[in-house]
Amino acid sequence: MPASERPLAVITGGAGGMGVAAGKRLAATHHLLLLDRAGADLDGAAARVAGAGGGDEVSTLACDIVDAGSVAEAAELAASLGPLGALVHTAGVTPPGVTDPSVVLAVNLRGTRLVLDAFAPQVVPGTVGVLISSLAGHRHFNDAFDGPQLIAGDTAWATRVLDATGRGDDPLAAYSVSKRGVIRMAEHDAAAWGRSGGRLVSISPGLVADTGIGEVVMDSFAAKYATEGAVPRPGAADDIAALAEFLISPAASYITGCDILVDGGMLPAIDHHRAEDSREAWHDVRP
Repeated sequence: MPASERPLAVITGGAGGMGVAAGKRLAATHHLLLLDRAGADLDGAAARVAGAGGGDEVSTLACDIVDAGSVAEAAELAASLGPLGALVHTAGVTPPGVTDPSVVLAVNLRGTRLVLDAFAPQVVPGTVGVLISSLAGHRHFNDAFDGPQLIAGDTAWATRVLDATGRGDDPLAAYSVSKRGVIRMAEHDAAAWGRSGGRLVSISPGLVADTGIGEVVMDSFAAKYATEGAVPRPGAADDIAALAEFLISPAASYITGCDILVDGGMLPAIDHHRAEDSREAWHDVRP
């Protein structure tokens, strides 16, 4: 397959809501490689992205981000398609859609580490990585997990610490920890990306209603938070994609190694305007 003249944008979770939204934003300027798990509607996603984004260079590949061999295969295909302009890592799982803490940690924490390690050799001047974390990564509960093991994606270690806190069977606690890991990986790996001329940033969305995960969450525990922030509505996938597009652009050339919270002001509302017991409960991942 010949290399494209356009820079390549690799999008994990490419058949999902955020992945498609990002693809639509980048299709006009990048050759896209959409990655998603086997059985995902990658062909349909490619058609939607190309139709809306005005681009006709869209490749797809089934990829399981918890399988090192599958991620390596994706990186090999990406290398054949041209220089890596962007890596947009949206793949992840969220309770209550997934309730097994070990699966949550494997996909969100270890999977992110595998993706970063596989694509790091392809970082060249101008490459930008955007990792999707979560508002949940900002809970104070996660503070006990900060450290090199989290950055390394060590799920066994994270499980042991969760067990020690009495939360080993709590998928929401595992989710929060896994998303703190995404934030810390972006901070940590940015230096290596910078030495190769690239940048690496994470985005922490609040409630995003128009994705598969968002629909599940809106139907369960999170709908009551939708109007709590300074912008009294849930977020949309394109809110996140618009920021990713900006971060990938030269206009953001001094932004790297940080997390950007996109939650409509929900975390400030929690920290400054909730009653103390409610604020503490949220940060401790309690209903």
